[in-house]
Amino acid sequence: MMHEEQEAEITTEQLQSLKMCKIFKDHQKDINAIDFSKDGQYLVSCDDQALNVYDVHQGKKMRTLYNKVKEIDLVRFTHHNSCVLCVTKKEPYDIYYWSLHDNQILKKFTGHTNIIHWLDLSPVSDDFLSCSMDGTLRLWNLASEYQTSDGLLDLSAKKTFCVAAFDPSGQVFAVVFLEQYYCISNNWLYLYDFKKYHSGSFQSKKINCSQVKCIKFSNNNKYILCSTGDGTILILDAYTLDTICELSDFNNQGSMIEAGFTPDCNYVISGSETGTIHIWSLPNGNQIAKLDGHQKRCKVVKFCPTHFLMASGCRNLVLWIPDQFSVDSMNNNNSRRSLMSI
Repeated sequence: MMHEEQEAEITTEQLQSLKMCKIFKDHQKDINAIDFSKDGQYLVSCDDQALNVYDVHQGKKMRTLYNKVKEIDLVRFTHHNSCVLCVTKKEPYDIYYWSLHDNQILKKFTGHTNIIHWLDLSPVSDDFLSCSMDGTLRLWNLASEYQTSDGLLDLSAKKTFCVAAFDPSGQVFAVVFLEQYYCISNNWLYLYDFKKYHSGSFQSKKINCSQVKCIKFSNNNKYILCSTGDGTILILDAYTLDTICELSDFNNQGSMIEAGFTPDCNYVISGSETGTIHIWSLPNGNQIAKLDGHQKRCKVVKFCPTHFLMASGCRNLVLWIPDQFSVDSMNNNNSRRSLMSI
């Protein structure tokens, strides 16, 4: 959830004026995931082997960590800005609980038998979930004394690809998967009570779209975002599950491109195959900006939760701020908060 200092709305004019203020060329391979810490001070990015940590208030890289044993993906900050989760891309398919402070793997969560393609952390607790090509959704807790999952939803009989996300309260999670019967395919979205998921979903709806590869709730619990493999983003009403608008006109040829919301929940941002970053306004779904700067596919783009700062990645990591904030202001300790806080 957003803090009181984040209540000011972001304007269309500010988003249209976003300019690149920092370009980091630290990765030797394409960036596959980025994430901001909950307090907005740090940003982590990873490619298959390297994990870089940046202090975005200072606009500089802090350190680089390596995992030369396994290729990694889906880096996510925990509620502590010194620890992250990430997954291994090859067998055995583990989830690493990784301390950035001393570069130690604190725990390996085990159980998945195929590629883990999605991670989401509860916004209010140490619970998190993972989705895998093995057809299962697993529920975990960072504080558990065991390395195995605390809960399991087995969708393997449906032979499906699923993604899932917690709502802002942490009390509900959504699961969406593609169900196939003969030549007919339908996406189904289910809502579960986190404490009573074993009793089944309490709400469901068929979603008319191609396979959903990314799902997120907005911070105000008003919208659910479903990004599909055919270059369409659906914005659903989080209570009725009705489609509010469809966002398109960008290039996504079936890859996992992670879209998301701005912190005020009034805009959606996404990268694309061509490297262009697209921004749409809600609830009308009008595209209000296209930002050029990446020469390759921009797979990841996220907005800082506490400051007016956006990050995006291809092989390079790029930080964006509105044009009225000079690059020098990022390096000025006295003006940084007044210029960048939202």
